Amino acid sequence: MMLKSSCCFFICHLKNRPTKNQNSPKGRHVVMYKLPVIYGTRSYLQSVDEYKIEICRDECVFQDEHPCDIDVFKEKRWTSPTNIDNALQLYCDIRNGLLVDL
Repeated sequence: MMLKSSCCFFICHLKNRPTKNQNSPKGRHVVMYKLPVIYGTRSYLQSVDEYKIEICRDECVFQDEHPCDIDVFKEKRWTSPTNIDNALQLYCDIRNGLLVDL
């Protein structure tokens, strides 16, 4: 497992993502993440309580197949998307419905 982890780290830190953004830092991104001191900065990672993460997951993940209020979903005769095109259409319908109501 250690060899696999080391190999993955080696491969990841060799890849540089090209960018045209002059403000973007240049370097090996995994190394920049793991060892920020090398690049003259500090780690900005913040520890988060697992309990708070679970609360966020519970609040953000849809508990059923309807991405909005069930009554609105039925009233508008929307169906759950089965592919990316249906999902995009549903998003546009929901968004347009909200904009009209505002």
